[in-house]
Amino acid sequence: MAVLPDEYTALCIELMRSLDRLDLDAARLIIIALDQAKPTQFLGPIPHVLRSLCFVYEGRASAAAKLLVESPQVQLLPTTGIPTSRFSAIVNIVGFVLAAAGEGKALQGLAERMSPPSPGYSVVKARQAFVFGQHDPLWTATGQLLAGDDGPRLKSSAMALRADMLHHEGRSADALEAFVDMLDYCAITASVLAVTQLSKSARQALIPASADCSEWEAVARSFNSAELTAAVLQKRLLELPETSPVSPDFQTDLTPAEQSLLFAIDSSKSIAQIAREFGVVSGTLKNRLSALYRKLGVRSRAEAVAHVHRAQQR
Repeated sequence: MAVLPDEYTALCIELMRSLDRLDLDAARLIIIALDQAKPTQFLGPIPHVLRSLCFVYEGRASAAAKLLVESPQVQLLPTTGIPTSRFSAIVNIVGFVLAAAGEGKALQGLAERMSPPSPGYSVVKARQAFVFGQHDPLWTATGQLLAGDDGPRLKSSAMALRADMLHHEGRSADALEAFVDMLDYCAITASVLAVTQLSKSARQALIPASADCSEWEAVARSFNSAELTAAVLQKRLLELPETSPVSPDFQTDLTPAEQSLLFAIDSSKSIAQIAREFGVVSGTLKNRLSALYRKLGVRSRAEAVAHVHRAQQR
């Protein structure tokens, strides 16, 4: 006999469904109910992750990232033992929220706590590549997702990242093709989560361009609601605040080691401290920094950090 979920778990499930269809009014009411309910099952980071996603949709990405960064359950994500499919979905949302808040360092930290066999690893690496405007690494990571056993939720996110990158590269026809392919996965999952992960400029370009495609009708039908038409979904998605504030074309092709170094210098740590963390002497680190500065077209540590901050706020 199937075991029915307790009230708290049932509310979390309904919250995810509300967010899947971008019904923020319903989501807010469910969050109020969650605050009054008492969990009887351990759900790990799921409640915090879902709340953070709602915050992003409300235009409060910084608050969303703060909630995740301060959550002990989220910090233990790679070792929580959550079943693979659920783990991947959670990691996908966490990565999206951190990117939406411009928290590149936190996204880097999440990736460093994972390894290639970890569920959701490829989608985190793909999102990192998007943040740094790296076409080839993004294509490789999303290709692994699309060719692997990851479910349609992660595959839809992979196609969203591809569509957004192509849009920013000015390849409109290719971006539209990737976007429509993404809608197929959205119909399978009964969720527009992947569409919400697109930058606002990509949504404003690709949603009207695809408005008459039959795939939109399939997505709408997946919700089994006569009131939730393709037009309603499109309107909600177009009204959504910016969820991808970084400009993915700002960066030259940094290696993973250079990315790690760039995040390391965005701190109050001394060169000696950073050198110890990287297992090198200070002179070697200074040489690496000089090469990094040349690649970025800057002259100092402060300029390198400022360069990245400006790019992430564009």
